[in-house]
Amino acid sequence: MNHCKRAYETTIQMLLHPAEGWNSIRHNATIGGMLSEFLYPMTMLCGTAVVLGRLIRGGISFATIYDSLIDAAMYSFSLLAAYHFAIVAIKFLTERQTKESVDKEAVAIFTGYSMTVILALEICVGLFPILRLPALVAQFYTLKIVRDGAVAIWGIEKEQLFAYAVTVTIILIALPVATSRILNYLTLTLS
Repeated sequence: MNHCKRAYETTIQMLLHPAEGWNSIRHNATIGGMLSEFLYPMTMLCGTAVVLGRLIRGGISFATIYDSLIDAAMYSFSLLAAYHFAIVAIKFLTERQTKESVDKEAVAIFTGYSMTVILALEICVGLFPILRLPALVAQFYTLKIVRDGAVAIWGIEKEQLFAYAVTVTIILIALPVATSRILNYLTLTLS
């Protein structure tokens, strides 16, 4: 329960005051803390929202519960897979941008917290799928969070900041969608 509370507090901080959130993260965050107190609880809440949303729309039956649990597990797995793929892409991009080697743990922390908007919106869409279109537009607030994080964590110069932030934002928005579609395709193909 404490982990969900920390995830909530971190999400609110990153959504309302990303620059302050990044300063706190820069000084206090660890990979273990980010995973256990933010990414894993948020991913779990995304899966739970899928189950609850399905039950709200389809009623409570064995088939609905079974199908929603499978969808939630696949969805949570695809979010985590997208996170790990994003680490690799963002590490490569950051090293090219800063022209120096960056710590993989720092990239993992940066990537996890940069996904705040995406994860929060996926919880909302899981409960109410009709919000999918507004959520697609709202995901671009990730640009602000990434921009503030790039300054706080990497010290990206102003001239390069916009291009870096846009590229990272596109990676973070596109990878969960691509990973989910690939996993769905593989599931359908193998079954």
